[in-house]
Amino acid sequence: MPPGWYRLTYDAHHSSGDGLFVPKIYPLNALEKDLSFQITFPKGYGSNNAVTRFLKRKQKQAKQSKDHSALSEARKTEDQLTKPNDTPAVTDSDKSTVSSASDDHKTTDTFILCSSDVTTPTVPVINLRPHLPGQTQHLFRYGFEPKGFRFDPFELDHPKTRQPFIGAFQLNDFRLTFLGVIPFLIFSARQAIYRAGRGERLRRAQIALQLLKKKGKTALMSWLGHKAYLKIQPPFSPTTWYKFFCDPNCFDANRTDWVEDLTVQPSFSLFLFVGESGPKLLSDTVNSVLCQSYSKVELSIVTTSSSQSEVIQQANLLAKKHTNIRVMRCEYEDFRQALDKDKSDFICLIESGDRLRPHAVARLASALSSDGTDLAYADEVILTTSGRRIHKVVLRPAFCLDHFLNHPCIGLMTAIRRELLTTGEALTDCTSVEILNERLILDALISAQKIVHIPDLILERLSPSTAPSARRLPASSISKFLKNHAFMDATVRPTSNPGLYSIRYNNPLPGKTAIIIPTKNHHEILQIAVDSLTRTVPKELYDLVVVNHESDDPNTVAYLHEIAEVHRVVDYQGVFNFSKINNFAVTQLDGAYDSFLFMNNDVQAINAGWFESMRDKLGRKEVGIVGAVLLYPPDSKAKGVGVIGDAGAFDPSERLSDQAGSHSETQEVTLLADLPKCKSQHAGVHLGVGVAEHYLKFEQYQKSYLAGPGLNPAMPNLVTRSFSAVTAACMMTRADIFKKLSGFDEELTVGFQDVDLCLRAGNEGYKVLCDAEAILFHHESVSRSTDDFLERDPHPQDTSNFRSKYEHDIGRDPFYHPMLANTTPQYRPLRSIQQGQFLSGRVVTNLALQPYRTQAD
Repeated sequence: MPPGWYRLTYDAHHSSGDGLFVPKIYPLNALEKDLSFQITFPKGYGSNNAVTRFLKRKQKQAKQSKDHSALSEARKTEDQLTKPNDTPAVTDSDKSTVSSASDDHKTTDTFILCSSDVTTPTVPVINLRPHLPGQTQHLFRYGFEPKGFRFDPFELDHPKTRQPFIGAFQLNDFRLTFLGVIPFLIFSARQAIYRAGRGERLRRAQIALQLLKKKGKTALMSWLGHKAYLKIQPPFSPTTWYKFFCDPNCFDANRTDWVEDLTVQPSFSLFLFVGESGPKLLSDTVNSVLCQSYSKVELSIVTTSSSQSEVIQQANLLAKKHTNIRVMRCEYEDFRQALDKDKSDFICLIESGDRLRPHAVARLASALSSDGTDLAYADEVILTTSGRRIHKVVLRPAFCLDHFLNHPCIGLMTAIRRELLTTGEALTDCTSVEILNERLILDALISAQKIVHIPDLILERLSPSTAPSARRLPASSISKFLKNHAFMDATVRPTSNPGLYSIRYNNPLPGKTAIIIPTKNHHEILQIAVDSLTRTVPKELYDLVVVNHESDDPNTVAYLHEIAEVHRVVDYQGVFNFSKINNFAVTQLDGAYDSFLFMNNDVQAINAGWFESMRDKLGRKEVGIVGAVLLYPPDSKAKGVGVIGDAGAFDPSERLSDQAGSHSETQEVTLLADLPKCKSQHAGVHLGVGVAEHYLKFEQYQKSYLAGPGLNPAMPNLVTRSFSAVTAACMMTRADIFKKLSGFDEELTVGFQDVDLCLRAGNEGYKVLCDAEAILFHHESVSRSTDDFLERDPHPQDTSNFRSKYEHDIGRDPFYHPMLANTTPQYRPLRSIQQGQFLSGRVVTNLALQPYRTQAD
């Protein structure tokens, strides 16, 4: 193989639904077995081309030195590749890989492969661009040994995927084409300049000439190679993911069977608010409505006093041209008048610039066909202001009223049954289409029976230009809604994160809460937990019950005697069974408490208010269980101890010894300052990854309530909302519910007893919430490898029992989107999507807000 530019093409497929191809080219000495394949050389450029000269030169060298070794060739290649302006022509979009080039026109991303068990010298490795399944092509500059190279479609060390590929893959039509100077210039100039578009061609041609003049041929070819590679194989991004999703081979948006079997096809009125937008945005939205595969759709273009005269004129022309389009003048606060004149079954709000996918209304009609379903919403993508790239993919969970009140989890193009909006108060608090949409949904929720979420991307929206606070109902409107549901003392407070509200229902549980902590040995861990409770929880709100499971460490025994003077310590004898231990503790309380908090001995409270927040949520009749957000401490490195405490390898007191007995506000501020450095350990439990997994596990903690917007715009806001389950490392429930459910299932001795309890509570009609304002440290190891977490099972018997009991629920969690990864706790969309994964909607019964006890009591 001569050094130079190559074009590699193939058709890639794999058996996994979540695999990303991350190809690399290694030197031949990294190959376990010699392989041979044909290289295509362009023809028609004469006999004195680069290939012919290269082959003649190598034949001559072979005669002079028959013992020519791959080792010397590799060293020579390394020297060549480290020369200025002469780096391999490959670009990698992943910033985690170390780059070897600093030039603005670099087209290479290489790193040095150096392993202790490899005897060969360090050599460069060419990173090709990660890609999804399908037709793929790469462009790179090769400089390794002439015998060939190793091509690995999933890379050897998988640092970018965070999860090794498991399954079968296939590469078809694998073709490698050498591009000499002239073929390369023709190919790259066509891709980089000609296909750039009219407005960009001249600018890029000028750049190419400037590079050739000032930096020479090598710089020009590197720049052309970089731009051409970007064109033929764009970096993996939300834009490429969405393009892959919209491919008919992945999802056929033109299919008509969504509504073929419906006995009654509901009618829809789409209200398109023009606002201050221009004619182009209006045309884009109208065209997307006219292309709907569902026929029973009417479009009302709504103009306001701020609308441009040119847009109003265009709207009138569209109404004359199409019989299903009408134009009306209506301000946001007067929208009820428009609703009174409408005769459709369901209404949806959109605005200029929104683009509906062809099957959008058909999906809504299909989901709303069942009896009692009054609201339906789906997912969307947020485009950049240019409308060419995807800024964010919004994948929503099943409906939760807490989520909606804290932070609107439902956007535009939500179908609302019109009958639910015939009466209501004036819309004086509505100043934008988003606020109007939120207000109409809030009004409909008063009487709505069922809400369905459709796991499908049906709407494309431009990034909003207004502040989040200008797109939300004022806090006073949410407070009024709560007062209408008998929470007369409820407070709604805006947070420092615009558009996010902190809500207190102020209908707390009566009496104290019993905090139950099982423990064995390792008194220093228990002491941190106990002291953090003393520091953060008012003593009149709780009694502490420590369950001693056969501790035999003298220091632990002494500490238990010490705290027994203030708190209650009960002894439990027998084989470790987490369910039995906690059930036993409850029986020792003789019904003296209305609520329990089950807590691990390695959990540490951070700041005051978390306990009151959890009790506040549990003061609602429809809420059965409340969990907390648990974080790994900022420097968590050692192995976890857990409840049993027999590992002995982890001692959090090394870092937190100064915290024991400290009740100062300074300590609390210090702990809060550490939060941006922490990773999430638990923010709810879902049945979408493995058997059951923690939501956002290992992800950087996003301080939704405490500070400004999260660090990662692609991450969802971490707010209080429903989950299928929460962990018993910090779980609060009422005594009557715990008794009704007969406590923890003692057949589950070590694992899943908390998930099982929550699922049974959900089956009884209770909500399970994870309180995002209750934040604690969980001193469990964050350094445990995530590579084999699906295969690593510390309690196989419990897993088998749980799986057989909930086989129809695993993988079908309504609060975990089916398009999210199912092989890793990492929050990201699936890399490969099959249409059957998200055909059915997730229906949630609207559980009305109810105080557990009336405030008159």
